Amino acid sequence: MMRIETKVDAQGEAHEFVSVHDNHRFGQKQGVLAAETLDAGFQSEHQAAATTTLYPLNPKGPLAIDDNAFTLLFKAKVGALFPVVILFMLAFSLLCCSSFMFYKAKKPEGEEAEELKNQECGPEGLEEDLYGLAIASIVRDTRSYCKGYSSAGLMMARMGVSIMILVLTLVLQIYLMASLKALVTSVAVNEIRDVYDRYQITMYGNDTSRMAVTANGYHRGREPYFNPKNFALLSEEDKESVCQIPLSQPTFFMTLLMIWTFTVVADLRKSVDLWMRVTRITPTVSSMKDSMEAVEGSEEEYVIVGLTVPVKVTLSMVLFLPRILVDLYLLWLGCRWLCATPSFEDVILNAVALEFILVLNNVVFSTVVPLQSVIDTRNTQILPYQKEVAPTGRSVLAAFAWGIASMVWVLLYMYLLQAVLPQYRWDVRDVCIDFLAAKVK
Repeated sequence: MMRIETKVDAQGEAHEFVSVHDNHRFGQKQGVLAAETLDAGFQSEHQAAATTTLYPLNPKGPLAIDDNAFTLLFKAKVGALFPVVILFMLAFSLLCCSSFMFYKAKKPEGEEAEELKNQECGPEGLEEDLYGLAIASIVRDTRSYCKGYSSAGLMMARMGVSIMILVLTLVLQIYLMASLKALVTSVAVNEIRDVYDRYQITMYGNDTSRMAVTANGYHRGREPYFNPKNFALLSEEDKESVCQIPLSQPTFFMTLLMIWTFTVVADLRKSVDLWMRVTRITPTVSSMKDSMEAVEGSEEEYVIVGLTVPVKVTLSMVLFLPRILVDLYLLWLGCRWLCATPSFEDVILNAVALEFILVLNNVVFSTVVPLQSVIDTRNTQILPYQKEVAPTGRSVLAAFAWGIASMVWVLLYMYLLQAVLPQYRWDVRDVCIDFLAAKVK
């Protein structure tokens, strides 16, 4: 750990700041201000300078954070918010144009009516993954049992294998996320907090008595005391680390965060859509005998036309709710890990690693599921969300709602919700410009 020693003249002005190694941890001891005192007889304008150690601790105890999240939002650099503003403007303009484009004050006729007629939607095949396998297995096997085509033992065996593979995959995903949080993310968060804490103490005059302290015990400077020249007092290692903080380059980091959010939201949208189609759009029947009908013109393909209440509840509890919860938790955990990654290069690699957890069910499906089960999943169809799709502004706006929600999440997380660096001051980017430019020469 570092502390700063400086020469203080008779007028109390500091000169010649020098970095000195110190083995004490900043946040674990009560702050002291150790100064060499001068004899009273030498207190004149010709007195020699005294050596004062500004030890980075707060003798007055922790101070309350004086800036809330909204205040810090407006303190952020314009360059950081500019891409977000442009993005929302483009999205809003696109939505407005779409609404006006498809809005018609009068009923279309002739060629116009032909162009704008409703598009019919037919049944669609299940996704070839573990969730599609589980749906096909539960519906097909319960129907076969109710019709007397198979025994209870065979039905339980076939269903048990499909559900067991899915449950094991979910357990594996949960284990990986828990291990990632405990062994990787927590370590990265602590390291980046320590780096930013040392940066704050140095850049704001190395006097913690006039600094705020977060709930985690880390220091945050107040704007009037910020001195960009103090950046030179940091060690080369700290300079390198602090300038690699993802939040120090908000435009670049926001782009990566947006891509990761779109990746998770795509799976989340697929889950919600399938859940609604299976439990809400599919009619409720009294017996699984009436759950499926053969597709016209095909002897192998069947469409699910009805489900009993117990089957819908089972599918919701075993398939859809766990999948949605895994997606939501992985979205938060991924954003936290990316925000705590102390290297721009590693941010991209970590995003790829996170996607591996997301697509694990596809990998397991392609690896261990037998061919007959794959064919059964492929030949099982479900009813469409809508029988007809009208080219109206409402349908277009509904399609863009997921994208808008993704952008809102990224904005809220970066400026309000992220807890990796609480009360982040947006004070790193400008002082690191010259340092990063020198590194690439």
